[in-house]
Amino acid sequence: MSTPNLVTGATVGQYRVVGPIGRGGMGGVVEVEDATGARFAMKSPIVDVGGGGEITRRFAREANALRMLEHPNLVGAVDVFVEGGALFLVMEKVVGRTLTKAVEAGLPIRQTLVFVRQILDGVGHAHGQGLVHRDLKPDN
Repeated sequence: MSTPNLVTGATVGQYRVVGPIGRGGMGGVVEVEDATGARFAMKSPIVDVGGGGEITRRFAREANALRMLEHPNLVGAVDVFVEGGALFLVMEKVVGRTLTKAVEAGLPIRQTLVFVRQILDGVGHAHGQGLVHRDLKPDN
């Protein structure tokens, strides 16, 4: 399996790749910017090689589900497009550190619980829409 070539400076759709953010369970995540300079996170799936398109189908379901969700504690979808046979999901870029990093840095338990409650509110909203987050962890 491979991911589309998302090197820094490349243009994909209407976005320029700024640099890598990380990898998820289904593919890579890069920071991109549009023509106005606004920054986003863009996910691209691992390309199905002999997989019958299952990864692409799952990724498409994730992208469509995210577009339907609106909640202050959930990342919003900005754009979904296909280029070069690959599907891309552009999302709001979250700035800050992960819950794991915050706790390791000494985040007080009260504030940790506030963040956990916000996470649960968002996940509860998604569950209410029939969606399940399959990779929920404090490093996300």
